[in-house]
Amino acid sequence: QELDVSQIVQRVTAKLQSLVCEEDIKFYGGRIIFAICVRELECWLLPLWDTAKAAKTMGCFAALNAALARADEPAINPEAKKPLRYDAISKGYRKKTDLEKEGSRNPSLKIFLTELERCKPLPAVGMNLGVIHPAYFETRFISPDGLDGWPEHFVIITAYATTGETWTDGKNEAADKSLETKLRGTGRWMRRVTGYSPTTQHCEPGWAVAMEWEEACDLGVKYLQDAIYVVTGDALAVTYCNERRELLAVGSFLERLTPF
Repeated sequence: QELDVSQIVQRVTAKLQSLVCEEDIKFYGGRIIFAICVRELECWLLPLWDTAKAAKTMGCFAALNAALARADEPAINPEAKKPLRYDAISKGYRKKTDLEKEGSRNPSLKIFLTELERCKPLPAVGMNLGVIHPAYFETRFISPDGLDGWPEHFVIITAYATTGETWTDGKNEAADKSLETKLRGTGRWMRRVTGYSPTTQHCEPGWAVAMEWEEACDLGVKYLQDAIYVVTGDALAVTYCNERRELLAVGSFLERLTPF
């Protein structure tokens, strides 16, 4: 039985993932996105040149050349495919709105666009660019409670000195105790979890708690926090606590968790 487009994309993606270093898959998690054009690259260009054949997945090269001829455009030489020529005939996709509107007409391109939207590619990061610190994307976690018993949705919040600041041990411990008391007072599920950097080995005790992330952001602001982590299923995300709050994908939570 012939596979449909989504099945082909799934199988090719699985094959590519098997070729990627396992450590990279664990580290980058959901930030690796595969662009799988089914059968012919030219299929992704047809929506720009022949809307009636935009959904084709076979014979796209010939169909594209026919459409180019009708538009008095030079045909593509199958023996000498030049990148600049493809750049020219794909310029209709340079605006995001046009890419989303026209590109969604082709099934495999639509899958890729949907994946991009779901994952929301991470912005450039830097201390002075008004965006989140890169250290948040390399954080690992340890917990005395192991890999089991985590709820479907929870947040990870700490009261220790936020990234880029240094507090005394006494101030950190007092803030942590205050946060623990407040969280336990809510009666919600919670457990100790410590985040650490595999690069610097800096570690910071915090709390996993069953709480909506917007509420946790408000609490983070009260405890002078820059950001919190949010876990849904196994998907780990990070967000600022202030008005810039927005969930940014980090990867798999359980793959970053080490029990002790």
